[in-house]
Amino acid sequence: MGVETIPILIKTLGYHMPDLRSKIVALVSLPLGFLGGYLLVKFSSAYSSILPIATFPFASSSFATAGTSLLSALGSPSMAFFFFAVVAFFEEGTALYLAKNISNFMYSKGVKNTIFIVLVSLLGGRIVLTFHHWQAYGGWSQPYLYLSALMLFTIFTIMGIFAGLIARGYIKDLSAVRIIPVFAPIMFALHLSFDFFLSRLMIIS
Repeated sequence: MGVETIPILIKTLGYHMPDLRSKIVALVSLPLGFLGGYLLVKFSSAYSSILPIATFPFASSSFATAGTSLLSALGSPSMAFFFFAVVAFFEEGTALYLAKNISNFMYSKGVKNTIFIVLVSLLGGRIVLTFHHWQAYGGWSQPYLYLSALMLFTIFTIMGIFAGLIARGYIKDLSAVRIIPVFAPIMFALHLSFDFFLSRLMIIS
């Protein structure tokens, strides 16, 4: 997708809903994603050695670099929800937009297997987005934060692909898949829910 138009941008960001099936999947994805994010926080809290919950500065083991005024402002559930909704929307959109650019680059270099291109590009977009957290994670002082974030981003992407297969009607016949569809509503809901419920673990006096 090399042309920048509104319809293509909507497709790139994973919100293309051309039929009733995709709209239903989007509606169902939101509560499922919200539940999934909550369960990820519960799992992260119980098994922090596997999936450290310190995936952004507000849950870092050291609060030295965290903005306490911002943290205090996020003490309000409604404020925190709005803040993390914005974060989730733009981070998920950024990951998919980066993936689009990587896809275009690979295609221009002669790679023609679209499924391979999309999978590699999705991973590449997530890796780039992960390292955008350099400032938030305090550089390379806690490298496991990047691994933890990439694990979570990968889960979000897998769920987006699964929802995309259902929304496009491919789930019954995977042999018909010629390109990997990614559906963003569930990714947005997972990301928002995870950040929101993780922020609820923080108590700022």
